[in-house]
Amino acid sequence: MLDCIPRSLYVMQSLPAAVSAILRGIAAKYQVDQRELARRTGYHQVKISRLFSGKTTMGIEDADIICQALGVALPEIIAEAIAETPDRPRKSTPDVRLRRM
Repeated sequence: MLDCIPRSLYVMQSLPAAVSAILRGIAAKYQVDQRELARRTGYHQVKISRLFSGKTTMGIEDADIICQALGVALPEIIAEAIAETPDRPRKSTPDVRLRRM
């Protein structure tokens, strides 16, 4: 699916930003504008705009609803976003199991 999206839109981004960019690209590929996507999801068009622009961080539930409206599978989108953002910012959390060694 990423073949329709310019790489500059999702490289070096956070995972939610990458998911948003991928979904925005898919909507464009299928010629689904924000107004139509709002109708399909039950969201207001302003919410779609804010999610796609990154002004509002896209959560898993929003991504799932948008995926359903576009007819794509959320796990595929997340897998693509993970694969295409290897340098994304990550929180480091110590693994408790490593402390026991």
